[in-house]
Amino acid sequence: ELTAALARRGRFLLMIDNYDVLHSLHDWLCEAVFPQLPASTILVVASREPPPDLWRRDPAWRELVCTVTLGNFSPDETRTYLTLRAVPEREHARLIRFSRGHPLALSLAADLYQQRSISSFDPRSAPDVVQALVGRFVGDVGDSRLRTALEASAIARVTTEAVLAAMLDRENVREEFEWLCGLSFIEFSPNGIYPHDLVRDALTLDLLWRAPHRYEALRRRAHDFYAPILLHPDEEIQAEALADYLYLYRHHDALRPFLDRH
Repeated sequence: ELTAALARRGRFLLMIDNYDVLHSLHDWLCEAVFPQLPASTILVVASREPPPDLWRRDPAWRELVCTVTLGNFSPDETRTYLTLRAVPEREHARLIRFSRGHPLALSLAADLYQQRSISSFDPRSAPDVVQALVGRFVGDVGDSRLRTALEASAIARVTTEAVLAAMLDRENVREEFEWLCGLSFIEFSPNGIYPHDLVRDALTLDLLWRAPHRYEALRRRAHDFYAPILLHPDEEIQAEALADYLYLYRHHDALRPFLDRH
């Protein structure tokens, strides 16, 4: 019945958002549902996770699937969006810096101008926006160990197992580190892992608002980890440690202008 109904429509576009929620049903959809669609159908799925393995390894599906990575808005696209939302032009640069062009962050911030008639946006004065972003990116992490590991990764410039062990004050953090590596917003570098900048900012601001003492305890442990490495005889290791050390104080009023430039 599905095939006959769609065939009468000619060309057909089927769009599924949040497809990562359906990953457990993916094999069944590929075997029982999608093959029934007429050849004139285009299927578009949006997901925060990479395409399921079946679409990447199966020769038949691999020939049919085109994967497109959607990035954030460019500065020009961001300005166009903010203009359409009637956000004052003087605020555009501030919101570009805060959002990095992320559509949800822009939408939430633009709502503040319309709902509260604010004159200037400051994420530190908008905990509801920050919490909405944290909820969107992270969801509800009920395990306190994993939540603290995530907060630690937002404070440190890059996170390794050694850095995480120091910040969590535990020797074995393999489980927490591997969990971090599997998150969709975690980036990889030769020196360790780190969250996407907007996710990092949201997590940090949320922690400073909810539990400033925990933020300070995590930063202090990271400080104690990097401080001895500043005396390392290898200049490259020393320089890397200095970057990590200074990054812990990126919100300090005296250091922020210098760190922003570099």
